[in-house]
Amino acid sequence: MWSAIFNKGIVVNGKATKSSGLSIPYASNNYVSFSAGVIDFSDQINLKYAYKLNPINEEWISTNFQEIYFTNLKPQKYILELKVTNHQHFSVCKTINFEITPLWYQTFWFKIVVFVCSVLFLYGSFKVSKTRIQKKIITHEKAKQKAISHELHALRSQMNPHFVFNSLNAVQYYMNTNEIGLSEKYLVKFSRLIRMFFDFSREQFISIDKELKLLKAYLEIEKMRFGADFKFHFNIDPQLNKDIKIPSMLLQPIVENAVNHGLFRLEINGEVENSI
Repeated sequence: MWSAIFNKGIVVNGKATKSSGLSIPYASNNYVSFSAGVIDFSDQINLKYAYKLNPINEEWISTNFQEIYFTNLKPQKYILELKVTNHQHFSVCKTINFEITPLWYQTFWFKIVVFVCSVLFLYGSFKVSKTRIQKKIITHEKAKQKAISHELHALRSQMNPHFVFNSLNAVQYYMNTNEIGLSEKYLVKFSRLIRMFFDFSREQFISIDKELKLLKAYLEIEKMRFGADFKFHFNIDPQLNKDIKIPSMLLQPIVENAVNHGLFRLEINGEVENSI
């Protein structure tokens, strides 16, 4: 018979340690050993021990040695259960509680801080990258709009003097043929159109309605210059919102180019169709 099983001693990384309130700082390749003994045991020769380390071991592990050792234990709390037998029955279980305490960089709160900092860093990097991309896009769009504006300005500069020259020739023709009434009518329409040119050229964008009025005024003058053989008409979508703004004088130079290069040398009736 025996009365009790006890813990003879604990060795941590080669140094003996007290068993009460055991707290072991984590170290790589750590080594922890426990020595078991039995008080008043009738058969000390044929003793066999069994142990279970929770939460690592789910089943009991038998051994013939009094010393039980563990290596490379991770930071957490452990419960070591010991039993001893003389091939007849087991003694009362001995329980030893100990803990492998984590280093500062292994603690839960440190991991939380690292995680939060990582998330904030990634979010900040994303915002910075997004801002840079947006700035590049805005810069690119501004440069593109500026280039288009220069192209439109150059187009207007090319078209407008050509149109003015033709109009003045038309007025001169009416005066030479003593058609004073037609020359006055032409000058009135021409002056109104020039006024519209000056007004709209100051604006970067104008409504579709204003652009159509400018286009109609221009085509009426061209009709007077070409005569009855010249026709034009507009096909306007009834659902079109005429208040929508477009680049100023966008359509007139295109139509003027079509008239000068498409209808000027025709021997048959010419017609300009504007579908919007």
